[in-house]
Amino acid sequence: MDCGIRTDASLWCWGDNNAGQLGDGTATGRDGPVRSGTASWRTVAPGATHTCGIRTDRSLWCWGDNAVGQLGRALTVRRAVPVP
Repeated sequence: MDCGIRTDASLWCWGDNNAGQLGDGTATGRDGPVRSGTASWRTVAPGATHTCGIRTDRSLWCWGDNAVGQLGRALTVRRAVPVP
């Protein structure tokens, strides 16, 4: 799984997606890049089963597997789209 930020600050990810770590709202793996949300992004840090990124407004967002609290949220529920 990997991600990249285009020059227009859009976030695109591809690869394994069994935990929603691509952020496209699905759990379908992708051979090519798919857009992750509609926000503008400053940086992204993809992990094996989850991803976190900082938007251009400097807010932190994460998505994907959350079985042990990787997303920094109180509930351990997977998220297939970015959540603050």
